[in-house]
Amino acid sequence: MAELDLAMPFASIEAIVHPDFSAVPLPYATLLELRCGAAPAPALAALLPRQPNHARDHGAWRHIWMRPDAWLLHHERPAMAPDPAFAAGQAAGICNVADVSHGRCVIRLAGDAVRDVLSSGTPLDLRARNSGPGR
Repeated sequence: MAELDLAMPFASIEAIVHPDFSAVPLPYATLLELRCGAAPAPALAALLPRQPNHARDHGAWRHIWMRPDAWLLHHERPAMAPDPAFAAGQAAGICNVADVSHGRCVIRLAGDAVRDVLSSGTPLDLRARNSGPGR
């Protein structure tokens, strides 16, 4: 059987740059989904945000709340191993960590017009009070 050749979907697309807006495709990063129930063990809970729409940075990782029993663990570099606490939790049967890096692509948006560009294509509330550091 032939091996799969994983390629970044936007690898052949160049950045879009305008005076008030830019869109730059980024290379693959590590994205793990952590599931460990609504009340994770204390060693894990200390690393995770417990409120909806919040994130917590831990070293080079960003832990993002998805729902009461699940979080995304994001690292900018590809194929990174999770924090040892999560690996130990998985080995003990306390949680499950699944690599979901292949299921996404990222485009970094920048500039004064980003909010206008995004709001034209999504029903999400993008007002400043609902976003910012840690959210």
